[in-house]
Amino acid sequence: MPGQIGPLGPDLNLVKDWKLAQFIATMRTYIDPNGHEFRKQMPWRPIGRMDDDELAAVYEFLTHLPGS
Repeated sequence: MPGQIGPLGPDLNLVKDWKLAQFIATMRTYIDPNGHEFRKQMPWRPIGRMDDDELAAVYEFLTHLPGS
């Protein structure tokens, strides 16, 4: 519907403070570097099955997003 706000998602800018190894570990364990577990409804499991090169590409993309 026009003017309707879409669903809110995680703040992807927080990844900019993580190192690549932390990002990969987070995507595989579903627990961020601060010990917070990701919500079950998010599609983390398929992302966690990506290989290191694929996750590194996602990390590079996220860390180069313009700030919000």
